[in-house]
Amino acid sequence: MKTVEPQPLEPVNETRIDEVVNSDIPIYLKDVMNSYNITEDELRKAIGTGTVYPADTPFKVMEESGYLRHLVDNCWEEIVKVINEKIRPF
Repeated sequence: MKTVEPQPLEPVNETRIDEVVNSDIPIYLKDVMNSYNITEDELRKAIGTGTVYPADTPFKVMEESGYLRHLVDNCWEEIVKVINEKIRPF
């Protein structure tokens, strides 16, 4: 019997955040960003609309404080809504 080697899947989004820029974005956040096709710039702008951190805060600082985990676990749908309604062009 002949064995068939598995073929790699094609990426859904060609500009995946894990292939792009920032190495200090935690993997769990990259995964969520990829699943919603959210770029680093979009996420930064959404974060900057709030009152906790300005948009240019290093991800490492936000990660160390627990803020990024809080966003993913408790506020992600609101982040997506802000991005879709206020940041992405129509």
